[in-house]
Amino acid sequence: MSEANATRFISNEKLEWLIRDLQDLPEQCQRAKQKAEGYTIPGEDSLKYIESEVMGEVYLEMNDKGKPKFSNREMREAEVQRRLVGHEEYQHGKKENAEAKKVKGDLYTDVYLLRDQLKAKIALAGLLASLIDVEAQSERKVQCLTKTS
Repeated sequence: MSEANATRFISNEKLEWLIRDLQDLPEQCQRAKQKAEGYTIPGEDSLKYIESEVMGEVYLEMNDKGKPKFSNREMREAEVQRRLVGHEEYQHGKKENAEAKKVKGDLYTDVYLLRDQLKAKIALAGLLASLIDVEAQSERKVQCLTKTS
């Protein structure tokens, strides 16, 4: 009786689609999460190495009097940044790194979208179940009333 009542709220085709999604989406979420977590961002170590090399050069650079050429931390940091801007390998690696971070962010966005879809399907299934239950209760009441009359 309740299965027949479901068609008042949703077509059989859409109900089958909903059930299929409820079965498939958890696995899709898991695969998407594993893909996002497994995506490595290349080049971070080499960027840190280049930064360290340049920083070492700047910190060890002396003027003609044998004193540090860049006397305070702000001047040293500014010189490191200036040199890194002109460092072709560093800039190329930084660009690739930024692109990889965007890809990883997009992968996590896919995970969140799939989870939201699953939550929406679960809510829809719950709503349908409630509607069918209310419909079944109403029918039982009508049957009881017609039997007693």
